[in-house]
Amino acid sequence: MVDDFINRKHGRAEVSYPHPDYQHELLKPVLAPTYGIILYQEQVMQIAQVMAGYSLGQADMLRRAMGKKKA
Repeated sequence: MVDDFINRKHGRAEVSYPHPDYQHELLKPVLAPTYGIILYQEQVMQIAQVMAGYSLGQADMLRRAMGKKKA
């Protein structure tokens, strides 16, 4: 992921958002600073808030669950 970020930042790769079938306008402001790459845990939280309507606490629980890789 970091290599994709670097290539996009330096113009060696096209900036695109996660998948063409799932390009949602609400993702662009969250992913624009990192050129369409989910790079930070805070972005996962923002995406959960924007796309799923999670509260900040719920989004943090999701982030923690993903970090522990528990089902």
